[in-house]
Amino acid sequence: MECPIITSYRNVVPIDSDQLFTVSLDVFAQPPTVTFVGYMGMQSVDELCREVDLVERYYRSREVRIRISSHGGDFTSLELFLERLGRWKEEKSMRVRTHALQRAVGPAAFMCAMGDIGTRVCHSFTQLDYSPTGDDFQRGVGFLQDVPTVRIPAREETYRGVLRTVSHHVFRNMVKPTLEKGDSRATRRLALFVEKINSLEPAREIQSGNDSPRTRVQDGAGISETDIFTAYNRLCGGDACITPELAGEILLMDHIARPLESEGSVHHE
Repeated sequence: MECPIITSYRNVVPIDSDQLFTVSLDVFAQPPTVTFVGYMGMQSVDELCREVDLVERYYRSREVRIRISSHGGDFTSLELFLERLGRWKEEKSMRVRTHALQRAVGPAAFMCAMGDIGTRVCHSFTQLDYSPTGDDFQRGVGFLQDVPTVRIPAREETYRGVLRTVSHHVFRNMVKPTLEKGDSRATRRLALFVEKINSLEPAREIQSGNDSPRTRVQDGAGISETDIFTAYNRLCGGDACITPELAGEILLMDHIARPLESEGSVHHE
């Protein structure tokens, strides 16, 4: 049995127990895997990014898997991650896989959605919450057993910026290539996404600024980045959790791993 090299493993309590987190790195995994568990704030996300930097600089890997289980956090920390993600992708040409474990609340859910298209994995039991505040979930496991969900409301400007970033990521890397290649299987997935757009309740929409979201799309061929933003603005802006199946239908997840299944073998939805 392989014993992982852990380059960083910290239990940090900057203010109170709700902000506890751990970050670990397994360089024997394929690809090298960074596991993050706990509160998502500026300090903890910086630690996560340092481990990814180590994978690229010291171990010379152009691929990394980020596994996440988080009970909530501060959306400002997500801006730090997105900045570093852009650097890994543009300057280092890194492939970033994401894997949501037990819980991905608030910024953690969007962090998982920003992984490379086709590599974003969760489980059938994963609790996903893309809302600005996060819902109260059942208690976690392990050292998070007694840690409740951390609810830090995101500023509307920050939250909408995150939605735009994710919408652009999904459109540029999944939707646009699908439309250009005419992939029938992927096009059917787009059609399902369009069906979801048209079934959303307008009342859940966040109306602000100069945005004028389109409310109807006829088929997958007519989908735009604005349509994707509209769907996420309505669905994620509400107070309901999203099932892993629905996350797949709205293009925020790619695969659902079967119970007791290894990370390298996943069920393609």
